[in-house]
Amino acid sequence: MNAVTNSNSQMPGITAPTGPIFPASTGKHQMVSADLQNAKVLIVDDEPLVIRVVRRFLQSEGLTNFIELNDSEKALSTIVKEKPDVVLLDINMPDMNGYEVCSLLKQNTDSKNIPIIFISCIHDESFKIKCLELGIADYITK
Repeated sequence: MNAVTNSNSQMPGITAPTGPIFPASTGKHQMVSADLQNAKVLIVDDEPLVIRVVRRFLQSEGLTNFIELNDSEKALSTIVKEKPDVVLLDINMPDMNGYEVCSLLKQNTDSKNIPIIFISCIHDESFKIKCLELGIADYITK
């Protein structure tokens, strides 16, 4: 599969990530520290529009280094090869879902410590429990 191309589309309804990796936004442009600004962020979602919106939000917060994929299996090999600083991962994808990808990454000594943030429209209690069990860092609600 190919990486998703850039576009100017926006998608309403995505909640910005917050937590230990992404501090809460004040709604104004924030320049992140040089370490975080150069962080390598892998965004994996089968919906190109979601990838663009997430990237644009992170760009507005000062991040600049992105890898964008629309295929979960390709993400596995890319994560091992590129060693991103954080992975933003959709749960509902064809072929292999985000839970499976996360589980495989957490079993691999080369990737088990890479923070994973789920991107999902799911936000019920069982989802939150599953996130804790898998050891994800945070989640973004679409």
